[in-house]
Amino acid sequence: MGKSAAHSQDYLQYIYQAQNGLNGNPLAFPSMDSFEVALLLSNGSELSYTGYTRLRGTFSSITFNVSGTTASNGIDFDFPVCTGNGQTATKFKIYAGNGISQPSAFTYEVGSGNLNGAVAIGVGDTPKFLSGDLTITES
Repeated sequence: MGKSAAHSQDYLQYIYQAQNGLNGNPLAFPSMDSFEVALLLSNGSELSYTGYTRLRGTFSSITFNVSGTTASNGIDFDFPVCTGNGQTATKFKIYAGNGISQPSAFTYEVGSGNLNGAVAIGVGDTPKFLSGDLTITES
């Protein structure tokens, strides 16, 4: 049996919007205020084009939208420009941690998904995902 819709929404709001137990379900998760988004190849390994780094930010109700059991990016996500060794991204993962100043703290994978089609990234390209392009569904 999966989570109830209310629990799934609470979880998404807690993780992606830094809110706690809006539907009356207290959540007991470690404090996580920041995130990293990684782009992946079809085999699941992380991109490694020249210039690539994970995108970093802080969770909030502006950064991520939550509707029912689905969360999506609420703002555009721009990755660094490819300066060499282009690759094709097909998936993404979102990691959470306790502060952007502590990169080793990003140990929780809190979401993942497939991109809406493969994204070929060549030299000079800046991978960009518009608001709503990256979607995570909880069940």
